[in-house]
Amino acid sequence: MKSSGIAYVLWCAGLFGGCGIHRIYLGKYGTGLLYLFTFGLFGIGQFIDLFRIPGMVERENLKEQLRQGATVNVNIHGAAGAANVVVEHRQTAQAVPPPLPQTKEEPETGKALEAKILRLARNFHGRLTPLELAANSSLSLEEADNVLENIVRRGYANMEVSDAGSIVYEFPGFLELNPPKRNELDEYETI
Repeated sequence: MKSSGIAYVLWCAGLFGGCGIHRIYLGKYGTGLLYLFTFGLFGIGQFIDLFRIPGMVERENLKEQLRQGATVNVNIHGAAGAANVVVEHRQTAQAVPPPLPQTKEEPETGKALEAKILRLARNFHGRLTPLELAANSSLSLEEADNVLENIVRRGYANMEVSDAGSIVYEFPGFLELNPPKRNELDEYETI
């Protein structure tokens, strides 16, 4: 495990002409040598790294843990998009949660699947994407796309392409005149 304290001590070597040694310590050999030969990109890069060292140490430690067989769970929910990173080692019994009981989820078909699709279409104000359907059902993305295309063929929905280029299936019976934009929806509701 790399230490921020050691990285800061090596950063201080830049004050005496050893710029970039902290980068070499953190596994950034190419930029470390560049800093060494250019005096820390003429001092600018060296100064910026003073503030970047904690993040560089954290990334290098995460890489090392992944090399040793750890799993990484990233939670991107939180204030201002902050990311929380949790590292679990497979070797330790405490870090690995107990296995869930194996229950094979039956694939949704027929009337139950159509009812779920219609509830989702209503909840999403008449517009539904294959990604939303897959996230809220036991269907894969490909299966969700095929099911929605089948609904279009039967005449119950229309396929549209959004300005961003994604495919959106519109259900006319659930469309609102002024629906909220996708980014205004607080969270997806699981049915």
